[in-house]
Amino acid sequence: MVVETVRVNAEEEWFKDRVEGRQLDRLMRVSGASVTVSDTGRGEVVGRRREVERALKYLRFLSEQRLGVIKIKNVEDNDGDLLSFVLPIEAKININHLKVFLEEEFNTLVFHNLTDENVQHVWVYGSPRERAACLFRLVSEADTMFPGTASRMDLRMMLSREECVTQILNVDSLVVTWYVANPSEGRRKISKASNCVVDFISGGFYLFGHPEELRRATDYINWASLLSVSDPERLPSIETAGRTDVTLIDLHAQKQVKRISGPGRVTLSSLEQEFGVVCFFINRVLGIFGELKGRRGAELKAKSILEHQTPGLYTVKYEQTISSTAGWDTDLIQFSPEDLGYAVGPKGSTMRALTRASNSIIQAVGRWVLFSGVLEDRRRARRYMKWLLDQRRHCTNPEEINPSTDDATIIKVPYSADLINLRASKGELMRAVEDETNTLLFASQPDSVVIICCHDPIARCRAAARLLSKLQETKKTRSRSLGSSTNPTTSNPAGPSNVGPSSPTNGGAASNTPSSSRRGDRDSYRSNRRTPLPRESERRNYDRDRDRDRDRDRERDRDRERDRERERERERERERERERDKERDRERERERVRDRDRDRDRDRDRERDRDRDRDRDYNRRRRDYR
Repeated sequence: MVVETVRVNAEEEWFKDRVEGRQLDRLMRVSGASVTVSDTGRGEVVGRRREVERALKYLRFLSEQRLGVIKIKNVEDNDGDLLSFVLPIEAKININHLKVFLEEEFNTLVFHNLTDENVQHVWVYGSPRERAACLFRLVSEADTMFPGTASRMDLRMMLSREECVTQILNVDSLVVTWYVANPSEGRRKISKASNCVVDFISGGFYLFGHPEELRRATDYINWASLLSVSDPERLPSIETAGRTDVTLIDLHAQKQVKRISGPGRVTLSSLEQEFGVVCFFINRVLGIFGELKGRRGAELKAKSILEHQTPGLYTVKYEQTISSTAGWDTDLIQFSPEDLGYAVGPKGSTMRALTRASNSIIQAVGRWVLFSGVLEDRRRARRYMKWLLDQRRHCTNPEEINPSTDDATIIKVPYSADLINLRASKGELMRAVEDETNTLLFASQPDSVVIICCHDPIARCRAAARLLSKLQETKKTRSRSLGSSTNPTTSNPAGPSNVGPSSPTNGGAASNTPSSSRRGDRDSYRSNRRTPLPRESERRNYDRDRDRDRDRDRERDRDRERDRERERERERERERERERDKERDRERERERVRDRDRDRDRDRDRERDRDRDRDRDYNRRRRDYR
C-alpha cells in the first residue's frame, strides 16, 4: 500500500462539499484509492501505486476545474481510464446540468472545456463499460434536444479501441413503444441482467459488450417488448434449452403464479429491480434471466414469498448445512423466531445491510436463513450475522475481531457520550451512514468503539470519515445548546455600572481618574462575562443522560420481553389447540376407516350368502332334473 499526502485549496467547491462527500466519493470509486481530507486542507491518499496515481491526477483536474480551464492531454493523462470526444458544434448542450447525474449514475468523472470555436471537448474517466454508458447517455440527451447529433458522431469509431464490441440494434415499433413506456427502468434492467451497456439513441438500441452479452441483451429486449402485448403469465416463444443464464422455478398452482406476479406485476418488477434480473412466466414456470448472483438472489426471494404463502413448501426438505465448497454454494442455518426477527429488521432493512456489507446473498425462507455466495463471502456473512446476534444479547466483544481481518475496522470513540449520541433514536445516525456507504456498523458500549464491517476497504474508509464528521456535528450542536441554555449572556444596555465606594449613589464622590475608570471597566467585565461550563459538570450531565437512557432501554427491554413471553404463551396455546384439532381429525379419520371396514365386511358376508344360496338352488335343480 502507498500513502501520499497532498494539500488542497479550502476555497474549492468539492472541498467545501466534503461533509456530504459526494464528489470525494465519486473520486474514490473511480480511482479505487481512499482519500481523506481534514478541516485544515491536508489530504491523505491511500491505495496501490496505480490507484494513488489516478487519485492524484483526478485531484489535480478538480483543482483546475475551479479556474475554468482544464488541461488534459489525451496521451500523457491516459493510462487506460480515459475516453475523450468532441460534441458537434450544433449540439449546444449544457454539460454542467448533466455532470452530477452522469457521474452518480455510471461511477465516472466527467470534465469538459468550451473552446473559442464553441466546440465542447469532453473527457470521461472510469472503466470501459462505464465510459461507454456515459457516452451513450450524453449523446442520447444531446440527440433528444438537438435531433441529428447522433448521426454526426461515429460512436463505433470512438469505442473501437475498447476490448468490447459496439452493436446497433434496429428495432420495430413494438419495441420502441415498450421502451418509451418505461425508459429508465427498461434500460437499467436490461443492462444489469445482460451485463451489457444498453441505451436508446435516435430510434435504435446501442449495445456495448462482449458478443455473448450482446446476444443476451437482444433476446431480453425482444422478450420484454412481447410481454407488453401478450399474456403476462405465459410467453411460449422463449426457449431455455441450452442457456446458461436462466434459473427456472416450477409453480404448481395458479395462486402461486398470482402471488409471485402481484397486482399489475408489481412484485415481479420489485424482484427485477432489486437483483438486476428479468423474469418471465413460461407455462407456469418462472424463468429468471441474468447473472448468477442476481438469479440466485431472486430465486431465494421468490421461494421466501411462496413459503410465506404455503408454509413447509420448501423448508420441509431443508437440513442444517455448512458447505466448504470454494465456489458458489449455499449454507442453511435454522434460527429461533426472536433471532430471525432481529436479523431481518424492520421491513428487511437489517438483512439488506448484511447482504451489501458481506457481498453475498442472505435470505430468510421460513425460519431458515440461507447464505449464498463463494466460500469467502459465506464465511464473512455468517461472521457478521454472529456479531449482529451478539449485539442483540449485549455481548459484542471487539477482541473477537482479528486485527488482521480485512473486512472490519475498529474506531475508538473518545467519550461515551458521543457513542450514546450515535445510538440515540434507535441508531438513526449509524443507520444513515450504513445506507450511504453500504456498510454495517456495530457499537460496543463498554469499550466505546464502533466496528465498521464491509468487504470493500474504500467503503470502510468512507464510513469512518462520515461517522467522524457526524460526531463533530453532533458535538458542536450539543455545545451550542448547552451554552445557550445554561450560560446566557448578561449585558447592561445602559453601559458598565460604576456604582462603588466612590460613586455618588453610595455617598461618595465620583472619581474621574483614568485608573479608577479602568478599574471600574475591569470590575464590570468580570461581573458580566460569560462563565464557561466546567468540564466535570458537562461530564456529569452526560453520565446522567446516559444512565437515564440506559434505564429507559432496560425498562423497554423488560416490557418487550414480557410482550414476547405473552406472545409465546399465546403461540403455545394456539399450537396446543391445533394439536387437539389434528387429534380430533385423526380420530374422525380412524372412525371413517372403521366404518368403511365394517361396510366392506358386511358386503363380503352378503356376497358369500348370495353365493351359498345360488349354489344350493343349483344343486336342488339338478336333483329335481334327475
